[in-house]
Amino acid sequence: MWNEAFSKLGKFDLEDKNFDRQIYMKIKQEVEEWEREKRDKSDGELDKDLEMGELETALRKVQNGKAAGDDGCINEILKQGGEVMKQSLLIGCFKKCGKEREFL
Repeated sequence: MWNEAFSKLGKFDLEDKNFDRQIYMKIKQEVEEWEREKRDKSDGELDKDLEMGELETALRKVQNGKAAGDDGCINEILKQGGEVMKQSLLIGCFKKCGKEREFL
C-alpha cells in the first residue's frame, strides 16, 4: 500500500477530475517567471573562478583524520601540500569542476 502511494508522489494526471488544473497552470507560470527573472538578474556569482583565498579558507576548515574520498586523497595531503598543491587544485580540479559542473 505504501509503495503504491509513494510511487505516485510527484506524478499527476492533468485529466484527473480531482486535479486542480487551474492552480497547476498558475504555479507553473509563476515558477517559469521566477526562473526567467533569475536568469536575467544572474550576477554570475556562482560562475566565477575559485580564488586562492577561497581555497585556503576551505582547506583550513577541512578536518583531519577523515577517510579518503572517491579520489583516494586524504585531507592532510591537500592541507600540507603547500603552494604547488594549491595551484594544482585551482588549475586542475576546482576551476574545471566549477565550469563543467562536475565533481571528481
